[in-house]
Amino acid sequence: MRRYEATYADCTLSISRVPHFDPHLGLAGAAGLPPSALVSVDTNFILDQAAARLGALIPVVSTMGVGSIRLFAPTRVANELAWNYSAAARHRRVNPDRLLEVVNEQFMPRIRFVDMPPVDLPRDKRLMLLNGRDEDDLDVGYLGLLLSPSHVFSHDKHLRMSGFAPPTIEDLNTILAAGLAIEVSDGALVTTGFGVRVSAAGAGYAANAIAVRLEIPLWMVGLVAAIVVGLGVKWALSTPERRDKAGRALVAVAAEVGRMAERRALGQAVLEQRSLEAPVAFLESRVFRALALADHPLLAREVQAAIDPGGETLTEREVRDFLSTHPSFVRVGRYRWQLGRRLTIRRLA
Repeated sequence: MRRYEATYADCTLSISRVPHFDPHLGLAGAAGLPPSALVSVDTNFILDQAAARLGALIPVVSTMGVGSIRLFAPTRVANELAWNYSAAARHRRVNPDRLLEVVNEQFMPRIRFVDMPPVDLPRDKRLMLLNGRDEDDLDVGYLGLLLSPSHVFSHDKHLRMSGFAPPTIEDLNTILAAGLAIEVSDGALVTTGFGVRVSAAGAGYAANAIAVRLEIPLWMVGLVAAIVVGLGVKWALSTPERRDKAGRALVAVAAEVGRMAERRALGQAVLEQRSLEAPVAFLESRVFRALALADHPLLAREVQAAIDPGGETLTEREVRDFLSTHPSFVRVGRYRWQLGRRLTIRRLA
């Protein structure tokens, strides 16, 4: 793996040219749950979120949780984080070393940093508006359009006035709260699934060990276990009092699951209603979304199947050529591609 370094003030931005982004960073990704939203973030939003975790008085909602929301940012944002974190810490009245630690440990692993193509201003009138107000943030807005339907998380007034980020802080916090509700419900669901999976794996390992130890077929151990479980259930439901207790427990669990599902549905509805939409789904945008939503690097034929299921307009070779020549798509190994890469900020000795 080739590594490159770029120095900024007292920091080094350590860049891996062919990294493997771990989709299982977070419980939702590990359970194979699809992301509830794709989000483009800017520098100040990341620094505000990190500083808020250190006690800074910033009106934000922390929503970087179990992995339901997938975050992206232009590579320029990583450069600005390395360059600006110390000044940002002074401005937000937090310790700069602790701020860098929080950014590195809790945010950088969650974000894929994308080498952006040149901005196609005529593609959307909002890009023209943003270019007239603050061209420095063009790549953040453009990334949001390429990922659309998506969201742009930013407190920057130019991104808000141009129609990329939510128009007010209250609107942004509403979206963040909706994302948090989804992440909490997904986290509970995934944690329960992990418990069942671990229990099942433990039971399977124990059954296999018993079969080996007693030199009997594994199916016989399973049969005995099923008989034991059946007898246990029969005993638990053998009297009216026990049946009543079991019924009340199941009703309580079902009610909580129902409330959790309702909160998740409401949160998903808010995210969908307030998402950033592009007027036309260009080929570039379709490839961006296919790679952004994938939980592992994709082959060219997998990308083709995602964007052109019937193979009516694009051949696999054309898709491969497009992936190979685009700056945003990172080759993993010889044949697979992913969108963006992970970066790490290191202090100079």
